[in-house]
Amino acid sequence: MLEYLLAFSIIKAPSGIKLYLNIIPILLGFVFFLKTKRVNPLFLPLLLLLGFGTVRSLTLMDISGVLRLGQVFCLIAFASMAKNWISIDGLHRFARVMLYLGFILLLHEYFFLGSIIGKTIFGFEIYRYNGPVGESNYSALLFAFTSLIFILKKDWLHFVITLGCIYLCVSRTALLMILFFAVLLLLKFLIKDKLRILLKGFALILCSTPLAIWMAFKLAPLEYLQVLERFSSGRIFLFIPYVDMGLDQLFGVGYFNGWDRYEEYMQRFMHIDTGRDRQINEQHNIFIQVFSEFGLILYPLWCWQILKVYWQENRDIIPLILFSTLLVAFSFLNGMNEFILYLSYAWIISVNDLPNKSLLGIFNVKSS
Repeated sequence: MLEYLLAFSIIKAPSGIKLYLNIIPILLGFVFFLKTKRVNPLFLPLLLLLGFGTVRSLTLMDISGVLRLGQVFCLIAFASMAKNWISIDGLHRFARVMLYLGFILLLHEYFFLGSIIGKTIFGFEIYRYNGPVGESNYSALLFAFTSLIFILKKDWLHFVITLGCIYLCVSRTALLMILFFAVLLLLKFLIKDKLRILLKGFALILCSTPLAIWMAFKLAPLEYLQVLERFSSGRIFLFIPYVDMGLDQLFGVGYFNGWDRYEEYMQRFMHIDTGRDRQINEQHNIFIQVFSEFGLILYPLWCWQILKVYWQENRDIIPLILFSTLLVAFSFLNGMNEFILYLSYAWIISVNDLPNKSLLGIFNVKSS
């Protein structure tokens, strides 16, 4: 029954009504940790990152940052709890209920509120709806996640309905997720065990994103950067000040503070002709997000967390394919506090039968 309750976490601010039911997995994780005092050792690097990040936030007198890091810890505990019930059948039930809820809320927005955002793609004006999350990209992300589960279960009716929801949210990232997932499933049959090696290389490339952006900025001719800027919808010169932030503040500017400091760092690059209008926006990339907010010194802990998933002995490659697909999505969105990422972690933990431990046990500290 837990998966049915969890499905309601798709509802954050539908039609502008702030319900914030996305707090459900956070509360579940909080209660689980209070009862058991245990989390999964797979999260050792992330726990270290949260610890150092909390110290950094305290030095900045940033209490909201400490509370947000506490939310991430609760999501770690949630993943540690969810491993006990998660399965492909459980995910399928969760996905169906989440789709029904999201579809109803989208219909309400479509018939009673209308589109708030218009988007031009290839010269066509397409109306965009915010969906159950209250933000079109993240609503589409959740719909895309459900579509991947429907593909695995060959539930094509619900898959088609999901595509309709994604269309109303107008998200290229969601479509890229589905395409990437399908390609990995195809490769699973074509190259079998070699896919694990390919995914390891893929993870290394993603972790090198901040370094690659900075090297491109320093070494590539400006006209090449302008081409990349247009091709990436303005992402390159959005990323550069954030990478500079992580290099300048070696322990970062504090979790969720990147946006607040962005204009300060953007001024350093205002003399550069980007070839298009500049945008002031959040990082739109989970790796850039962590690099800018936790800094160059702490960023390797994040990389360790990601690579730890790939370098362990994974008994089933399907959860790893799902996790990889989410990383692709979060290469275009922030997502350190998105519960579906931790749901994916939970499936990996479950199929590999990784037992939870106390915090003292994870850090190999003997309690008296």
